[in-house]
Amino acid sequence: MAVARKLFRLFKSFNEWIKIKEFLAGDLSKVDKYLSVATRLAFLLYWLFDNLSVLIKIKFITSFDLAHATKRANGFWLLGLILGIIHAIRNLMMAVKEQASLLAQKSRDGMDETKFKEALAKIKAKRFTN
Repeated sequence: MAVARKLFRLFKSFNEWIKIKEFLAGDLSKVDKYLSVATRLAFLLYWLFDNLSVLIKIKFITSFDLAHATKRANGFWLLGLILGIIHAIRNLMMAVKEQASLLAQKSRDGMDETKFKEALAKIKAKRFTN
């Protein structure tokens, strides 16, 4: 039953490929772009090795070792998670810097209260997302 459920995930790597292409075409900073692409690439490799392990389990492929494919898949999954956490922490730090800059600008220039609240709400939403 577990293998039958995993058969539906055979082409998930294509989703990751599309996301990688979107990140490369996007207008992110270089660090954000590289972290996003590296994270998605790790998950793409996870899906490839996971698919390979499923195909080995159902005896479609017999020339590879199941334990080796599963170990590789798990390693790439862990790498993707770690890179994702690093990216989220970086985004949180950037949001904190934006908020500090906004507060300094308000105290220095006497920013309009409605504009300040709107900008602060955007920063808080970004922090919540991360």
